[in-house]
Amino acid sequence: DGLPDTAHTHEMDAALNQVGFTLIETKDIAIEMTEKELKAGGKTWYHPLTPSYNVLSQRFQFTPVGMPLTTTLLKILEFMRLAPTGTSKVQTMLQQGAIGLAKGGEQGIFTPMYLCVARKPLRKE
Repeated sequence: DGLPDTAHTHEMDAALNQVGFTLIETKDIAIEMTEKELKAGGKTWYHPLTPSYNVLSQRFQFTPVGMPLTTTLLKILEFMRLAPTGTSKVQTMLQQGAIGLAKGGEQGIFTPMYLCVARKPLRKE
């Protein structure tokens, strides 16, 4: 899903330092937001990527029933030329990516919201 080179947060910090930036603040905003959202009765950032048996929800596609059903329906649409060839393969890839992101969020090993506040050094001329 386009994130093969995702870096660890400590690597981000080191890279900024290496090129001369001064780190002022770094933090995982997702943790703060999740705690606030949950206290207010809200959902986590990864909630839309978790399974639900509500067939009217896009989350149904992440269930053991929804995954093969979605693939089969897309293959039928491809066969009828109502969907481009390869649509079902792309959907499967995207589902697997979403499942991985949700698991990473649940385990606290992935964040889409790492904030780095850094100061650029003054340029001397």
